[in-house]
Amino acid sequence: MRVATVVSSVVCCLAVVGWAAEPSIQTLLKQLDSSRARERLHAVQLLGERGPQGAAAVPKLVQLLDSKELGLRHESVLALGKIRSAPDLVVPALMRILSGTSPLLRHSAIDALRQFGPEAQSALPELKRQLGDMNPLVKVGAARAIVAIEPDRADSEASAVQVLIASLESESPEVSAEAVQGLTEVGAAVVPQLLMVVGSPRAQASIHASDTLAAIGPPAREAVEPLIAAVAARNLDVRWHAIQALGAIHASADRVIPVLGRALRDESPEIRRHAAQALGQYGPAAASTVPGLINALNDKDIFVRRAAAATLGEIGSLAEAAIPTLVASMDDADGSVTISAAEALGRMGKVAVPALMEQLKKVHFQQLVAMILGEIGPDAVEAVPALVGLIHGQDTETAREAILAVASIGPAAKRAVPELIKALQDERHSNRAAAAFALGRLRDAAATGALKNVLDVAQDPLLQLAIAHALLELNPGHEDTVRLVLPHLLACLAAVSPQVRIEAASTLGRLGPHAKLAIGALEVALADESDDVRLEALLALGQIGPDSHGAVPKILPLLADADPEFRETASYVLGRIGPTAKAAVPALQRLAESRDHEEQKEALWALVRIAPDENSVRTAIPLLAAVLHGSEPATVRIEAAQTLSQIGTGSQAAREALRTALQDSDPSVKQAATLALDRLK
Repeated sequence: MRVATVVSSVVCCLAVVGWAAEPSIQTLLKQLDSSRARERLHAVQLLGERGPQGAAAVPKLVQLLDSKELGLRHESVLALGKIRSAPDLVVPALMRILSGTSPLLRHSAIDALRQFGPEAQSALPELKRQLGDMNPLVKVGAARAIVAIEPDRADSEASAVQVLIASLESESPEVSAEAVQGLTEVGAAVVPQLLMVVGSPRAQASIHASDTLAAIGPPAREAVEPLIAAVAARNLDVRWHAIQALGAIHASADRVIPVLGRALRDESPEIRRHAAQALGQYGPAAASTVPGLINALNDKDIFVRRAAAATLGEIGSLAEAAIPTLVASMDDADGSVTISAAEALGRMGKVAVPALMEQLKKVHFQQLVAMILGEIGPDAVEAVPALVGLIHGQDTETAREAILAVASIGPAAKRAVPELIKALQDERHSNRAAAAFALGRLRDAAATGALKNVLDVAQDPLLQLAIAHALLELNPGHEDTVRLVLPHLLACLAAVSPQVRIEAASTLGRLGPHAKLAIGALEVALADESDDVRLEALLALGQIGPDSHGAVPKILPLLADADPEFRETASYVLGRIGPTAKAAVPALQRLAESRDHEEQKEALWALVRIAPDENSVRTAIPLLAAVLHGSEPATVRIEAAQTLSQIGTGSQAAREALRTALQDSDPSVKQAATLALDRLK
């Protein structure tokens, strides 16, 4: 179920570097008829990149499959696979290509069919014939497509898997890579066959089998022993690929970590590097290897040093003994090692703060260290005085990172408030918006007056947005504050910067029903040139709720949008508006029959909120129960509980789901489940 995620992300506005508007679908459609070959080709490529949003171009792209230009035909095939729309039209067109003479086109058509999944069932007989093709890339592509289209047919999968396993021996990087991808998509079921290949004397096959096991990850845990044996192989590439797989599988730590620890001392830098990286996958469980990793920080090979630093960061505070060496590594001749060492110190948290404060005294490290202290957050409170000293420094970027670090530390950094107010009030200060953002995060009411005074005269939309956001942080739900900031948020909704418009819409959504005066402006924003702005405006209307009923005519067309995210979000928003959105019922009923599970779920949720009938309620209850038991955000689980309380009368499944939710780890979900059960009594 799609809900607005309203976050205080004004930070990302602070470094907006410009925006290049993408050409519209209509513009690209016109370019398909251009007299210039390069322009036609580029339009096809861009349409493919739009994915499902490019659905309107499908008929024209199908026509281009008969073009005399091989490049245009090839790009049209690729685009149709990415758009993945209108299978009844596209699948037969792609199948015709499979009888052609060009291996390149055949392989691309096969890959496009694979992306349709079960919707390309009619292509299976032809794809199975392609398993005998003389071209290895066509053959392995067909095997991968069969697995994707018919994953539950053991006979089809067996023949396809056989081709994929055999293709692991290919010397062609393209063929072997496709085999690895195909076997990874099959998953744990192929692990027993891969175990035999890992131990094979054929190095190439063993390497690719290890890569597949690595991609499968933890479900391939039974491969640990064969991979450990492969670490001792003579072939260097076989060894490091096996080490990489041991890290990715992340199992049997007691057995694997000593093997990787010994590999840190291997004579090959390649082995040492991959051993260090693999240990990072085990995190704190690899603490016993800290002495070896400290030694690796002084390795002659920069890649080993960088990997060792990163892994010490993954181990975290248990690697405290490495702090002096990591500090020394910040002076490494290679900049990437410097950054890795600084990040590792940051991941160690509080124990590393004194060392980072020492590094903050070095001008050339100030920006990086301020950023790392910000990532540590509240545990870096002792660094606040040093960070405050940088707020008015000459280096703009360093000052900004210091301000944002103070913001991340939060209320414990209130001693920074006076200097932040000075920065906010200084018209020459280049980080006024950052200062406003930080004042909001520090939650000190003493900043309210200064923020209001600057808001009255602020002309910069970014500064207006940051101040509005800060005032709402300081006075959540306060009606006077809402009235004060609302005109400025509406002005930001028309700003030149798309990122400012996005954040303005998001903040209006956060206000919920208090932002009902913004409904007209949000309706206008539904036609914004930026899809991200449109999406945030749509979500904001949903957060406002029933008062947005006047926007329903503008929302209805989005139920037929080419982009599934817009269709699903529109369904959610209409459900939030509730019974006054009855005009949407016919379109929602069509979406409720969708093959796409998410689309169906959103449409059913909306229907039971707007105009529940026996059929939609019966179908929706198990879906809502699954949401309540799942890993969705707490706000989504709460909405599921509330909806079950409205439609679950007489349903044992609804009551059982709500009783289970009484054990939820989130108190607000527990409360929602309790209230819902009371309502069903």
